[in-house]
Amino acid sequence: MSLGSSVAEYLKISEFDDMDSDHLAISEIARTAIMSGGDISEEEQQELDDLVNSVLGIK
Repeated sequence: MSLGSSVAEYLKISEFDDMDSDHLAISEIARTAIMSGGDISEEEQQELDDLVNSVLGIK
């Protein structure tokens, strides 16, 4: 497997859907992380992990 778009295909990452509550929550946490220089709380990190797992169908 080569890096790049093949990773997204391998993980079956869907395109951003602004009607999907998980996608919106991930984007909010990402925005918070960007605005804070990459610092997010442990709770936000756990929420992000849970959301990403849900979107990817993990767990």
